Amino acid sequence: MKCYRGFRSSTGCTVTVDGQQLPSQFHQWRFSSDGFEWGYDGTGPSQLAFAILADHFGDEFKALKSYKLFRDQVIVEIQEDEWEFKSSRIEQTLNETIEVAMTLEELMNKVRGKS
Repeated sequence: MKCYRGFRSSTGCTVTVDGQQLPSQFHQWRFSSDGFEWGYDGTGPSQLAFAILADHFGDEFKALKSYKLFRDQVIVEIQEDEWEFKSSRIEQTLNETIEVAMTLEELMNKVRGKS
């Protein structure tokens, strides 16, 4: 089980996986030129979510399919300057979350037969 850790300092954010620097650059996918960030919805948190999932899955295309969900459920919620979680949290988050291709209001209207 892998351990992901993040640290924010005056020089920026550093993220490691099992004590090694987590790569932030990928051949095709670049969301932020400023590197990793967390605690809000933006390009830095998107880059971090994608990088964690790319490492976790070992597959950039699989990471691309789930990074927004992981960003919104985990990365955006981190408010501390230092954090840590295990790869089991990734699986738990992705397995417990269902993506719906409509808003809640649209879903309720469909259920009520008003669509």
